Amino acid sequence: MIAVDLVTVPYDSGRRGYRMGAGPQALLRDGLVQKLRASGHDVELVPVETSGTVKDDLTTAFDLAARVGRVTRASRSAGRFPLTISGNCFSTVGAFACVADEPAGVLWLDAHGDLNTPDTTESGFLDGMAAATLLGWCHADRTRQIPSALLAESALMLAGARDFDAAESAALKRSAVTLLSPAGTIDPATCATALQTFAAPLKMIYLHVDLDVLDPEQVGRANEFASPGGLSLKQVVDLLMAAGAILPIAGMTISAYDPAVDAAGAVRRAATDIITAVLQAAAPRRAMNGQ
Repeated sequence: MIAVDLVTVPYDSGRRGYRMGAGPQALLRDGLVQKLRASGHDVELVPVETSGTVKDDLTTAFDLAARVGRVTRASRSAGRFPLTISGNCFSTVGAFACVADEPAGVLWLDAHGDLNTPDTTESGFLDGMAAATLLGWCHADRTRQIPSALLAESALMLAGARDFDAAESAALKRSAVTLLSPAGTIDPATCATALQTFAAPLKMIYLHVDLDVLDPEQVGRANEFASPGGLSLKQVVDLLMAAGAILPIAGMTISAYDPAVDAAGAVRRAATDIITAVLQAAAPRRAMNGQ
């Protein structure tokens, strides 16, 4: 079906295996590699670790992002599908390097906007600045170490986001970023129109799925930051499949899964379902391109 490089980044806020950093290993223990191989995919595990010399979470985040960028770029150059499983959303700042030289957009599924900067953040949490960093709104001095072009505002669609800080919300309204609210994903026609408009100037799409986009009541709690009013598993899968029907999928990040708050394993199973669906959507186009 597809040759997949499964890139694992088991860090949260610079700490290995801490909180959401435990998510990648939990998915591996659940047999993710074996399940994907049983579906016919050629899966290679590609662990990403820090050098062990970094001191703070900002430096660690950029060190990891740079390493992820090099891995995903090499993966796609080799005709493989880079699938990054990370504790933090910030890994996508690096993972997007796989399409840095091409007219690509990012479909960013998340409960939050991740559009804060050091000047607007209320929590100081670096992950809340991930999309803003990708857009070049902050940390521009550090992004130079990552082999990735910055993303234009019009090439970012936030989907399922519903929990914004006040300054973040204001910045979003001033920007050219597209927002597809949870309500907007319910009607297939509305969703399709939004995706078609967003995709018109693009040639491919990168998918980012923070698992707290899922509704904690309907599906389960992905992490301690999950908020009500999210998407069902079907809404997430349908949205990703619709995006894949419009544009080739260049790669994907699955992030922010904390197994400690998912006692029943519902979100862990949902993550596997999401990955399986995306690879299924990506397979026909890659087959046509000889990949």
